[in-house]
Amino acid sequence: MALRDVKNWRVDDHFPGVAIDDIPLLSDKLNSLYARAIDREHLKSSFMQLAGIIFMVKELEYHFSNFQRLVI
Repeated sequence: MALRDVKNWRVDDHFPGVAIDDIPLLSDKLNSLYARAIDREHLKSSFMQLAGIIFMVKELEYHFSNFQRLVI
């Protein structure tokens, strides 16, 4: 199994049928957009980088949420 082959990965869309604009969090929007476009040609070479970006955005949202909870 080649980790860098997009065919070996499955990305779940947690909001199937929901418009991207109607999804509340940025990381969820990115994940849904990613899941819906995983078979596109331009993602075949950069899907690992995009998965990393989505992960980082999710973690930033987590830390920002904690920051807001502590400060406000």
